[in-house]
Amino acid sequence: MYTAPNGDRYEGEFRDGERHGKGILTWADGERYEGEFHDDKMHGQGVYIEVIGNRYEGGFRDGQRDGAGVYTWANGDRYVGDFRGGKRHGRGVYTWANGEQYVGDFRDGKMHGEGVMTRPDEDRYEGEWRNGKRHGRGVWTARTFRYEGEFSEGKPNGRGVTTTKSGQRLEGEFRDGVMHGHGVFTSAKGNRFEGQWRDGRADGHGVYKQKDGEVVEGKWVDGCFRRGDARIAIGRPANECR
Repeated sequence: MYTAPNGDRYEGEFRDGERHGKGILTWADGERYEGEFHDDKMHGQGVYIEVIGNRYEGGFRDGQRDGAGVYTWANGDRYVGDFRGGKRHGRGVYTWANGEQYVGDFRDGKMHGEGVMTRPDEDRYEGEWRNGKRHGRGVWTARTFRYEGEFSEGKPNGRGVTTTKSGQRLEGEFRDGVMHGHGVFTSAKGNRFEGQWRDGRADGHGVYKQKDGEVVEGKWVDGCFRRGDARIAIGRPANECR
């Protein structure tokens, strides 16, 4: 056994005065590594236990987590998959203590590439990710709606289609999670609006066609159409357009 002046302690094999082979390294602060060493560095298979209770078991390379491994946090979170340079990188499964789970690609420690995120409340996203956020093409399914289309920075952005459990349908351009630009709204009763939107509300020129065939064309302002006694709300409660 070798004890360094700073209190670190090593028990195991040496070669040419360096840790090499199998051994146990215990740091003065209480952290501990048991496994293989190469040229004085953690290299090969091993188990690393942090003083706060986090635990990693798997491959090491040049002193860092590298290859297949399992990292378990003290709070119950768990990752099973590939590592590179000490970070989650490649394919893996990250399971949170609250039941959320991500299965897919990682890059530099973040969800990046193709992957599926599921939550206990039936919320599910399958598609592309960038730097830990939904980004690119994907399908987001929740209890009350389903959105399929483009995402940016975690929100629906670009072309997409939303359908709700109540029977409504929105198709067109989205920005920051709501309709913005040109879009088509179809109500559960079959009424249809096509026109311009701003921040989730009809705003600008549009055409509203009721199921019975009646057509109203004109300008909507902040979700409201007003002409004489006519009041039509798109994207906001009807009583707000009086």
